Amino acid sequence: MSLGEISCHDVGEKLTILLVTSPILSHPSTELLERVVSSFSLVSNLSSCQMLLLADGAKCGKFRPKRGVVPVAMVNTYNIYLDRLEEMVREADRDSVWSRTKVIRMEEHLGFGHVVLHGLRLATTEYVMVVQHDHPFSIQFSISPVMEFLDNTGANYVSLPISTVWRHVNRCSSLHQINLRAKAVTMGKGKFIPILFWYDGTHVARRETYISLVFEGEQALPVGHFIEDTFSQWAMGLLRENYEKWFPVFSTFVFQPDLEKEEALIFHLDGRNYRTDGERRKLGWED
Repeated sequence: MSLGEISCHDVGEKLTILLVTSPILSHPSTELLERVVSSFSLVSNLSSCQMLLLADGAKCGKFRPKRGVVPVAMVNTYNIYLDRLEEMVREADRDSVWSRTKVIRMEEHLGFGHVVLHGLRLATTEYVMVVQHDHPFSIQFSISPVMEFLDNTGANYVSLPISTVWRHVNRCSSLHQINLRAKAVTMGKGKFIPILFWYDGTHVARRETYISLVFEGEQALPVGHFIEDTFSQWAMGLLRENYEKWFPVFSTFVFQPDLEKEEALIFHLDGRNYRTDGERRKLGWED
């Protein structure tokens, strides 16, 4: 498949970044999130996009972060962190993605999935890129082929993979006898390989289909859950049972920018245990 290049302006018109954040121990420092946003410079044609910075709500109590419950001190540092992000947006240079950012605070804990839904409903572009607050990009590539692929194939979802996604492709071949690589769509110097799982990690997806398929369909995602823990498990079960019937419904792919390399485009900084550079120096963790 050979497709025309989508310009930076066109990407900005068609794609909104949904960056999801929640309380972590390193707050009120903004260092982790700044590292993630700074890594956007590795992705050509991403700089013109609007960004919705979606902050999940938190409740005071014992430390149960998956339920949105953290000690009162963490709630306080989280609010200071969000105040600092809003200040960064106000003071951002015109050419910075921060100047096109809105910080949106959830009034209560919704969990990752429904925070994404909130962003999907606020966005107006055809596509969204969902990013977690501890998943920076790791290599240079262009987002334009992803947009072109979605435009020309009607696909719903494209993973910008962490290493786990490539292990999934291997397991599908070895455990389920589904050779996903044989079904790849080649485009220029890269290709798109079908996958059976809707990963929470960084991905680009068709906004309206995201809402109808994940949040309004037969297995609508409950409040408080990650998409991977419920909807994705159900979808993978259907795809393993009858790939030909169900793949057109979900239409999920992973992007490989280089035909010769299956590599991770993002990595995980483990926000829950993240230490700022200053904290690492105090602990003697310098290189």
